[in-house]
Amino acid sequence: MVQRFAVIMGETDKPLYRPADHVRFRFIVLTSRHILPHSGPHTWPKYEVIGEFWEERRLERIEVTERERRLQTPHFDCIEVRDPLNNIVHQWKDVQPLDALNLTYRLVSDAEEGEWKIEARVRHQKEVISFNPNRPPSYEMKVFFSFHKGAYRAMSSK
Repeated sequence: MVQRFAVIMGETDKPLYRPADHVRFRFIVLTSRHILPHSGPHTWPKYEVIGEFWEERRLERIEVTERERRLQTPHFDCIEVRDPLNNIVHQWKDVQPLDALNLTYRLVSDAEEGEWKIEARVRHQKEVISFNPNRPPSYEMKVFFSFHKGAYRAMSSK
């Protein structure tokens, strides 16, 4: 019986960005078949547990083709970058594990402030990481010139 096919972990290189910055991020996916030593032939259980921890769980049969696929190194079905309005602004499909270790997305110069999300999916599992682009504070500078009356007359007489 399988409770989780894969565990996905992701991170960005920093939590805050400015518009037009490059957002660098990485994802890694692990399965029990890839992190535990096993000397016998690899097999995959015939059933998996479906349902969240707060729901009643049920067993579902895993098809033979799916069991064979799960024995292979898992790849990401989709990685998406979403803006604060939940619009997909960039998408990678069928991403191999080594490619997911070094991905980059360049924010547009007028990127919306708020929580942006990067979502990675491998079959039924997903991982979401977030970051925030912030505009640098704009400083207003007021300069006042005060001229001596004599200097002003001398400048205006030319």
